[in-house]
Amino acid sequence: MTPKSLWGQIDTEMTLPAPVNILQDQAAMLEKITGGILSGDVQRSQDKSTFCATLEVVAPYLRSYRLGVVEIQYHPPEEYPVSVLDIIPDHPGNDRTFMPWTTCEDEKQFLQRLGEILGKPRLRKILSSLVSHSQAERSDTQPSVATSQ
Repeated sequence: MTPKSLWGQIDTEMTLPAPVNILQDQAAMLEKITGGILSGDVQRSQDKSTFCATLEVVAPYLRSYRLGVVEIQYHPPEEYPVSVLDIIPDHPGNDRTFMPWTTCEDEKQFLQRLGEILGKPRLRKILSSLVSHSQAERSDTQPSVATSQ
């Protein structure tokens, strides 16, 4: 006799992307936008009741320099609410310890907050600087091609 499932209908199709998947998508987007000069990496960790993920910018041509941009925390099995920390202060020299966490109740709020963080002028300026330094380092490491006459 074949056992009968008592689980009922379980939706196995992902209807909404998890917050960590959204961070991973943005990490891939950074690499695409910069032509591979910068990339993104999502570092994941967990303790007993909290999942954490940090989106970092990686500059491979600068000895794999890493810059944390945003950190999230949520409590499984639910993905929302998600707590979001903007790691880059609005002004140089600000101490990260005084930066508040923001709680996003759903995907819409999370996308809005993430867009605010990733699109802020100071971060764009930092990324442009990393691209510039990376391009200089990349050109120094590329073998020069001698032209023959």
